[in-house]
Amino acid sequence: MEMESRSLLGRAVESVRGLKFTVNEWTGALGDLGTFAPIFLAMVGTCGVSPSRMLFLTGLAYISAGLIFGLPMPIQPLKAMAAISIAAHLSPAHISAGAIWMGLILIPLSLGGGLKWLERFFPPPVVKGVQLGVGLLLLKAAWALLAHGVPQVKAAQAAAWGLPTARVMWESLWLLVIPQIPLTLGNACYAVSDVAKVYFKEKAGRATPTNCALSIGVSDLAIGLLGGVPICHGSGGMTAHYRFGARTAGATVIIGSLFIALPLLLGRNSFAVFTAMPAWLLAAAVAYVGLCHVWLLKNLKERFSVALLIGGVSLWTANITYALFAGLALDWLLRAIPLLGARIQKNPA
Repeated sequence: MEMESRSLLGRAVESVRGLKFTVNEWTGALGDLGTFAPIFLAMVGTCGVSPSRMLFLTGLAYISAGLIFGLPMPIQPLKAMAAISIAAHLSPAHISAGAIWMGLILIPLSLGGGLKWLERFFPPPVVKGVQLGVGLLLLKAAWALLAHGVPQVKAAQAAAWGLPTARVMWESLWLLVIPQIPLTLGNACYAVSDVAKVYFKEKAGRATPTNCALSIGVSDLAIGLLGGVPICHGSGGMTAHYRFGARTAGATVIIGSLFIALPLLLGRNSFAVFTAMPAWLLAAAVAYVGLCHVWLLKNLKERFSVALLIGGVSLWTANITYALFAGLALDWLLRAIPLLGARIQKNPA
């Protein structure tokens, strides 16, 4: 495991000393709302997710991640899970079961060194391709916000808390978790670690893929057991917070505190704050972040076609998991052809 020997408490104390609450930190804190708000409202209105529980637990995760990593570490709903849940009108129990599974998978994978072993399957062209795909999908989401507006929620039906049944757990594994795992590894572990290094250089030392996976796993296990919605550290969220001014974990403390305060002050009506946001403002924020994310491609030096394929398939299918597998296949092929050619020349028939 790559976590340093110092305690989490020591890390938090060190991060607290570096907190800033300037105007830039405030604007950076709100930078990812354009991505969060539509997903949040759709899950509340379609799946019956408790808005209070989702906001409160997401807020706690935001503050914890910021203090542990010492960065404006993003917290976002798991997008593949959210999309499937919304499309299939899945219950809150299925969604929280998905969070429990993510914890049960990512924690052993992190502690056992699996993220380091899997890193060979996510070379720079694949990671940059995922970032390109995320950027293009953000641009597409911005257009959808302008065309259709912010999703409206008429009434928030709070879901009763309770542990998922065995049947719900197995259904959630097949419906939600298996499609989500490749995307989480690609975007929320390897890609977000790469983006953190681009933006924060040596300050991003804690944001390794293993640490990101462990953070997601621990958070999701706790959130799932409490009946919440699973989260991740999306690379698009990192770009959003940074590009709107965030430079310290102060931004995550701000947004986390706001998310905790809303349900305490407004209860089940906390979703109303998000429905009141102008669609054009959210669309502009999402589009700006999308363009910044696409621009990260400039740092790629090899196998540019792999990144372009992942970006193109992402835009075409709106599914980064499909795009990721296509990019992995092309990357393997491009690396295998020279080796095969060299072997043929060495051992001609």
